[in-house]
Amino acid sequence: MNSNYIFFNEKRIYYTKVDNQIYVAIKPICEALNINYHRQRENLLNDPELGQLRADQRVVAADGKNRIMVCLPEKFIYGWIFLLRSESDILKYID
Repeated sequence: MNSNYIFFNEKRIYYTKVDNQIYVAIKPICEALNINYHRQRENLLNDPELGQLRADQRVVAADGKNRIMVCLPEKFIYGWIFLLRSESDILKYID
């Protein structure tokens, strides 16, 4: 297992590579976008397409411990982000 992270909006976005597939944790993305993780997790689980693609993966978190996190394959994370609905200022389009 190989866990890594990138910074987005001053938050660590964790990802891991399993069987040549990169999985990205959704909770840190929700935190970076200032949106409700629990609501977005439920929306993801109930989505007919993306819900089937989600995977609970072991990711090394900021405290150095292995955590099970809800993840999506990297190639689908961008589509999921476009589906997010929230009043968060970070998600609002700015000219």
